[in-house]
Amino acid sequence: MRSLLIIHESPTVRELLRRYIFSELNDTYVFEAATSEAAVHKLQGRKFDVVICGNKMAGMDGPSLYKKTRSFFQANRETPFIILGHKKAGETLDELTRQGVEHVLVSPFTPAEFRAKINHVCNPRSLRVHDRISIPDTKAVVRWEGREVEAKVVNISVEGILCDFACSGSYGELLKGANISVIFPPQYGNARIDNLFGKILSLSVLAYDQNHLPTQLRVVWQFVAVMPPERKALDQVIDKARGDFDKLKREHV
Repeated sequence: MRSLLIIHESPTVRELLRRYIFSELNDTYVFEAATSEAAVHKLQGRKFDVVICGNKMAGMDGPSLYKKTRSFFQANRETPFIILGHKKAGETLDELTRQGVEHVLVSPFTPAEFRAKINHVCNPRSLRVHDRISIPDTKAVVRWEGREVEAKVVNISVEGILCDFACSGSYGELLKGANISVIFPPQYGNARIDNLFGKILSLSVLAYDQNHLPTQLRVVWQFVAVMPPERKALDQVIDKARGDFDKLKREHV
């Protein structure tokens, strides 16, 4: 799943962009900020795959927020920004380019043009291939509403995790989210990363008992607001896992 941040003062524009996203993109999780100040907090708190930002905003305009993100917000230093321009305001591609903006979308634009721009700056195929990785013998401890279960990690990325685990009784409260700890195997120093809050993207029942009640679940979580220390630890383990996998391929091809 790609995470996309919309920054715009107009509720109407944010609603229009949401509709375009939900109709044209089926793999995107949407966050919003109504002011540049609110956007700063979000850009400091988590990594986004794409940022769509208004040009003229109170406090800090789009190009200024783009430059600040590149200079000060490590998590989103390389995140592509799409600045929204408008023909009626006399804004041109050259004007925004002179301010260092790399990607501009001039309204009015169609849903198809919007989809094409998003996919151009953030290719969903390369993102999935790059992010997801299986690390055998990795486990997770999932906690929600006073319950705690051990889960098998099927695959993991810096953005989320796919787990299988046994289930007994109701799991409705799980839909509100969970606190997740991930424990990696000995070849990764038994590294343990705690306090990863997961928001459910999908849930599947893998097995039922004789009373047709679920006994095994498969859940995809997206990590929300990962703090820099946990993000760094995830990056280090996943980079090592990719290196080990590439080495294994070279030795057997």
